Amino acid sequence: MHRSKNFQGGTAAVEFSLTLMVFFLFIFGIIEMARVLYVMNTVQEVTRSAAHAAAKANFADSSAMEHIRQRAVFRADSGYLLLAEPITDAHVRIDYMALVRAGSLQVLTRVPTLPASPMMNRSTCIADPNDANCIRFVRVRICGPGTAGECNPVPYQTIVPLVPLTFNVPMATTIVTAESLGL
Repeated sequence: MHRSKNFQGGTAAVEFSLTLMVFFLFIFGIIEMARVLYVMNTVQEVTRSAAHAAAKANFADSSAMEHIRQRAVFRADSGYLLLAEPITDAHVRIDYMALVRAGSLQVLTRVPTLPASPMMNRSTCIADPNDANCIRFVRVRICGPGTAGECNPVPYQTIVPLVPLTFNVPMATTIVTAESLGL
């Protein structure tokens, strides 16, 4: 009788450890899925915040643009977006856009060379609102490292390596009308 109790005790410990592993996998999966939703919503808020700030800021001032990127990811200095570690202020890409006439259509295109100042932009826009160098819109995206023209997706990183998720952070984009541009 004494031998069977010891044997059953070991079985209970094995069953408990297997059940505990499944339980932790389930809990960490729920936590990771909640974080995925958080990152998706926060990335959209980052682009919205940066776009509204860039529409009012002087695009010729590089320190002001860096400050906008840092504030967009809720930081006072360079660093990661809270709970979204692959995303930093360097991933916030601000593009100034022109509305160029192409035949009977108007096409939103990236301004190839930024004017020297907001006042020069204003002069260009008054002379021809469809000029390729007339900043009329501001577009902000979350992009991975790459060339200036491309926007590569940012890969998602899990907090817990037990839950293997391999996908890219959604390509959040916000386009707003250019306002004062620091003028």
